[in-house]
Amino acid sequence: MGEMSDELLSFEEGDRVAVMRLAPLTGDIQIVEATVVGMIDEYQAVIKFAGGDNTGSTLVNLQVRGDKIEVIFPKDRATVEPVFPFPDRG
Repeated sequence: MGEMSDELLSFEEGDRVAVMRLAPLTGDIQIVEATVVGMIDEYQAVIKFAGGDNTGSTLVNLQVRGDKIEVIFPKDRATVEPVFPFPDRG
């Protein structure tokens, strides 16, 4: 398994990405595959899930704070300010 990095990633149209989303009925966290179908800016992509679900969904960046998952980007949807670089996990 690869190392975690604090380096920001950028995407291009056609990239396949793993996306964390909440299951609609249960609220369980799922990791699902999606394809980048467009770009809003260097780091924010428009995605399409396999099977066409949620075409046009945009990515949000999340951070775990204690026992809560918080939105940190885009700023107009953020619930907290981001912590970057990430604190030492040791």
